[in-house]
Amino acid sequence: MRNGSSRILGRRFETNIPAACARELIEAVQYYNAQRIRIGDEFRDEAWETLRRINDFPLAWHPLGGSIRRCQMQRFPYGPIYEPTDVEIIIIAVVNAGRIAIRQGTKSLLLGRSG
Repeated sequence: MRNGSSRILGRRFETNIPAACARELIEAVQYYNAQRIRIGDEFRDEAWETLRRINDFPLAWHPLGGSIRRCQMQRFPYGPIYEPTDVEIIIIAVVNAGRIAIRQGTKSLLLGRSG
């Protein structure tokens, strides 16, 4: 799925959100809505705002290694992990910040399932 665009020095980039990442977002929205009415909708809105911030400033967020970066959401413990390229921004995962470990020097993501 492609959604959004970004500009760096006047160039426009597309944001590539793979289906697995879209499912992660949908599952998180459903989880939060089950916890409290409308909080899942607030999560969804903040997730899109975070993706907009990535689009606006793709190189501004926390580097994880190589060209991979993470932009933490403000109210929720999630952050999209992404890789800006010359032509697009690729969303690699949208993960709970408390459940991720990045193996140094690689793009491998080790996602834990605690609790």
